[in-house]
Amino acid sequence: MRKPPVFVIFGPTSSGKTSLALKLSKALNGVIISADSRQVYKEMDIGTGKVPIKTNYKITKLDGKWEIDGVDIYGYDIVFPNEYFSAYDFYKYASDVIEVENLKNKTIFLVGGTGFYLDVVTGRSPMSGVEPDQELRKQLNLKSTEELYVILKRSNKKLAEKVDKDNRNRIIRAIEIASSFSNIKSYKQKEVKSKLVDNFEFIHIGLTASRNDLYNRVDLWLDEIWKGGLIEETKFLMNKYGEIDKLSGLVYRSAVEFLAQKEIEENAKQKAKYDLHKYIRRQETWFKKYDDAKIFDTTDKNYYREVLNLIQSKYNHE
Repeated sequence: MRKPPVFVIFGPTSSGKTSLALKLSKALNGVIISADSRQVYKEMDIGTGKVPIKTNYKITKLDGKWEIDGVDIYGYDIVFPNEYFSAYDFYKYASDVIEVENLKNKTIFLVGGTGFYLDVVTGRSPMSGVEPDQELRKQLNLKSTEELYVILKRSNKKLAEKVDKDNRNRIIRAIEIASSFSNIKSYKQKEVKSKLVDNFEFIHIGLTASRNDLYNRVDLWLDEIWKGGLIEETKFLMNKYGEIDKLSGLVYRSAVEFLAQKEIEENAKQKAKYDLHKYIRRQETWFKKYDDAKIFDTTDKNYYREVLNLIQSKYNHE
């Protein structure tokens, strides 16, 4: 008997992943699992793109999921911003949702731009299985991102080569992993791989557009959220949680600098846009390795019909 499919919709920021998944879910009795490392955090809605802009979607926040226009979206609001959440945690969470929703005969869409989250669920990347070391994290958080990267390079050069040197959270996690193993052999022996591949077929569907199109879309999005609640949301998070690392990431960092009067508003917005452009380029590089994926250009007016035909063909051939 053929394994049930899980459709993995991936692409860079502002490529239209969630909009496509919502449309497909309405047509195919589907559910969505968001694979986004920032959308897992509660109370971080506007700056992470959970709240759609310029739409009339009906949004209901339920326990453990959102419902947007009648479609269940999992992966939102799993933990609070001051809580720890790893790719391994996401794997366990997504595994449970996939198993349960498959029993309901739902069409399952795993949707996101966090490549590592996608890879641990689909079995492309192993997980370390290393538990967080809170004492070590306290010590590391006192250091600058540049100092942390130097520590990682000294500790494990191979791990350092795989980590974005500007991503503070990933660097700390890599140091944590490196400190848990005496050598690469002992690390390999502890690796954990997704068991979902034994029971499900993962079908990768990639969305793309020209760089200029993506940059223009994300710039418009940033302008909309900046005047549509981002500053107020950032103030709330700062007042409630203080200087947490989640506020040093995409979009929020610029909002914090503006609120702290370190940048005038226009400069802060431009810095946020530059960061988003850089992130898009990193995502595109990551997704190039998905050589078994079917790629669709979202500027093609027929692309939705082509995606729908692809998905329906997977069911018709069972």
